[in-house]
Amino acid sequence: MLKAIEVSSMRDCYRNAYDNEMIYIGNLNKINIFIGENNSGKSRMLRYIVNGTDTKALSNIKSEENKKNYDDAKRRMLNSIKNFNQYDSIKINIPEEYKKFDDCNYFVAISEYIESIKIDKNNLNPNQKSCFSNILLFLNEMYKYLSRKEGYISKRINEYDITYIPILRGAESFNIYYQLNNNEDLKSIALTDRQLKAMNEYKQNAKHMYSNKVNRAYAINEKNIFTAEDLFDDVKNKLLGEEEDRNFIRDFEKFISKEFYDEKGFTIIPKINKGVLYVKIGNGQERALHNLGDGIKQLITIFYKLFEKRNKEAIFCIEEPEINLHPGYQRQFLQILEKNNCFSRHQFFITTHSNHFIDSCFDYNNISIYKFINVEKNNNLFKVINTNNKDIEILDLLGVHNSSVFISNCTIWVEGISDKILISKYLEIYLKSINEYSYKEDINYSFIEYGGNNIEHWAFIDEKDIETINASGITNRCFIICDNDNDGKKERKEKLKKAFGIERFYELKVREIENTISRKVLEKTLFNGGEPIITKAYKGESYATKSIYMGDFIDTHYDLGKKYSIKKDPEQKGSGTIREKLSFSKSIIQNINDVTDLSENAKELCEKIYNFIKKSNTR
Repeated sequence: MLKAIEVSSMRDCYRNAYDNEMIYIGNLNKINIFIGENNSGKSRMLRYIVNGTDTKALSNIKSEENKKNYDDAKRRMLNSIKNFNQYDSIKINIPEEYKKFDDCNYFVAISEYIESIKIDKNNLNPNQKSCFSNILLFLNEMYKYLSRKEGYISKRINEYDITYIPILRGAESFNIYYQLNNNEDLKSIALTDRQLKAMNEYKQNAKHMYSNKVNRAYAINEKNIFTAEDLFDDVKNKLLGEEEDRNFIRDFEKFISKEFYDEKGFTIIPKINKGVLYVKIGNGQERALHNLGDGIKQLITIFYKLFEKRNKEAIFCIEEPEINLHPGYQRQFLQILEKNNCFSRHQFFITTHSNHFIDSCFDYNNISIYKFINVEKNNNLFKVINTNNKDIEILDLLGVHNSSVFISNCTIWVEGISDKILISKYLEIYLKSINEYSYKEDINYSFIEYGGNNIEHWAFIDEKDIETINASGITNRCFIICDNDNDGKKERKEKLKKAFGIERFYELKVREIENTISRKVLEKTLFNGGEPIITKAYKGESYATKSIYMGDFIDTHYDLGKKYSIKKDPEQKGSGTIREKLSFSKSIIQNINDVTDLSENAKELCEKIYNFIKKSNTR
């Protein structure tokens, strides 16, 4: 997998977070999302990646010899920085978090950081100037070993299997349909040999009108472009071809059936006499592919190409896959890319304008988000910032707010992001345990984070002294979950219970959602699957009460290398809840695989939510 791409030939157009000329786009992940307003440079960057004839791609080092040489160069570079800092002038203080980075991201981060200091050699004394020259020398050595393939050859981006998927407008070539339905009329036209040759050339070009346009406009090699204009011919030829080709179609049909139609069956049929692809879903009637919803048609089309390269190393650059796609399917699209083993060796670069697409990204660990900003519209100068889920500027940049709740059939209101992450995972496992696959997040239900005391600002309860938001304008089917952490909220909770009713109001039996984590999962997470070191013995899940802070409990009962409580020392007053709840919750859900990983409190909560979702989706 690529960890960074050199974009130095684009440095006149792009700036990094330090406002310096951009040399690398780093911190790449399995899925890389480019966001920004129109004309912010994101699609230009995507096409640059596809066209990178002279562009070097950096990956983490596999060769033991290269790794040894890289580590030696890094050590020498750090020693040179130490010597440089002995003098009284400008210092190079490497941020502490860089120590956590892998080799490639460490190199990119430290290169950009040193450049950001803007050290002028002319203002350095001779000794410090020598140290600085050594720093740059050893950085160059580190780069050399990162960019080498098979020990000594630099690998360039165009050496990878790379596919560019522009915005898909359709899945069929019009000229096939026209020719088949007007064949007799065409035959009646008398043409000379020269005219016939011109007509055939025109028909051939018309068959690839969209890919030809992309090729001419952006100079992208035709073999790297997928527009689905050949989809009919490709499916037909495979079904009439070798056994391997026929098996591919059958496997693809099973894949679509499983991922989108609850394994009810999916068949794709090229109707030879019509020149159009038909599909059959379950026991339903055959329907032309273009008569399916535009969103599901687009998903089938994109996944056809991805599935064609399953289990192979491949890179896909996809423009705005969310077009015509329901928010629930946007989430499902990302989930399939991230989790399906067929695509484990694939890497994706995706442009988007969808706020919901971005919201969905925050549930996964293998996604990087890059914010593109047009800082000088007249000069086409763009700034690129690698961002994360704490950067609320993303939604401001798009000019939107989370809107999936408008489309779902019901909503589940939780106090915060950790509640959402844990409960969503609990529910996923619970539904699998009862063989319930009908209900999908952001289609049949969505989560809303109301932020504790902010619940007062929603017009569920009559509070005349504060400004309220009309929650019924968002959804009239609401289920609310409250922590059991503060008896001072009793009056407010009574009002909420009256507004929601006993079936739609649920107060946790324990202090916070973290107290519902099973002991098995907790210890597996804290000790990375190893034997837990217990400093204070306890029975069962004795932390599952309304009085115990989970952070304090972990610090008191386990021997760990770091503190989990917000409190800095045992004597300090205040909350002993979990610090860094987001990363803690994400770590926990990695170790929840089946219903035996759920505590009794978690299962009871899931049963309540399930009954609510089922009732809300019954027509």
